[in-house]
Amino acid sequence: MKRDKFLVRRDMLQVIFANKQGLRLTILLTKANLSLEVARDHLKFMESNELVSKKDNLIHLTEKGRIYLIKLVSLLNERDSIIKEMDRC
Repeated sequence: MKRDKFLVRRDMLQVIFANKQGLRLTILLTKANLSLEVARDHLKFMESNELVSKKDNLIHLTEKGRIYLIKLVSLLNERDSIIKEMDRC
């Protein structure tokens, strides 16, 4: 099943969060299981919204990105709960 944009962003942000010293794009691609094109599109969104920053070719999670990740995980969990409830009906 193809991941929607919210799952891709969650996965990317979780990988970046887990690497507090920052990580290179190639490592992000591998750990989040993404193509270069998909990763670049999402990174563009994340950078323009100040969720991540780049310094010395390393990608870092910003405080705003950390808060976004927490809220995104919560929303995705709620969405999954609603879908499971609807499937039972």
